[in-house]
Amino acid sequence: IGGAFGTTAMLLVIYAAAKGPISAVSALSSLAPLFILLYIIPMSRRFPDIYTDKISSQQLAQKVFLTLVMFAGITLIIV
Repeated sequence: IGGAFGTTAMLLVIYAAAKGPISAVSALSSLAPLFILLYIIPMSRRFPDIYTDKISSQQLAQKVFLTLVMFAGITLIIV
């Protein structure tokens, strides 16, 4: 399932790059790790074997901060 989603996502990114502004598409595609993190953290509560790293509150705050910095950079590229 993961391979199918990854392939579909890459095909959609290629299609979007062909049809839209390339800087916006390539910048938005760099947010993939954010979406993976948003899916994995809640799933790791139910299935602890999915994500074995122990995340402290300081590490989580750092990940959130760096994600916001990436999002701000993407917003500056798009605008």
